[in-house]
Amino acid sequence: MILSLGKKFKIKNEYIQILFWVCVILIYNVLIYYILVLLNIKDTTDNMLNKSSYFLFIIDLFMATIAAGFSETLIYQLMPFLLINKILKKRKKDREFNYIYILFSSSFFALAHLGYSLVYALYAFPIGVLFAKLIILEKKESGSLEKSFWFIVKIHASYNLVAVLLISFT
Repeated sequence: MILSLGKKFKIKNEYIQILFWVCVILIYNVLIYYILVLLNIKDTTDNMLNKSSYFLFIIDLFMATIAAGFSETLIYQLMPFLLINKILKKRKKDREFNYIYILFSSSFFALAHLGYSLVYALYAFPIGVLFAKLIILEKKESGSLEKSFWFIVKIHASYNLVAVLLISFT
């Protein structure tokens, strides 16, 4: 599997790709966090996890990683891809499809995270853009929407795992 950003940068191993994209998202989150601190904007996502017992923590960990990674990728990346593809029925060029899909998918992804806080939804929008773009790139590379779906599930679940652990132990 090869994922390229332009023609010069290629990553061949899937696990290295996943680690790379999780790091990109984490760096983005750190930058946004420091911008929020500088602007004195408070984020209300600190109490998203239940830390009252080990069992509830494990449930939260499962829900945030496996369940959310799968269901959110299915609902906010795969389903919009299929829906927009069906509606447009090749009437639009690939580039136009990509723009429409990325905008719709990432907006839908951000709106779904609005329940946590407005700041969290603002975090989610560019991550949704990244996930949507990666679906397109991976589908183009592998020729399989199913492979691209599972690739994003792995990235999403891995990122959520790191985020849950960072939130839990800080």
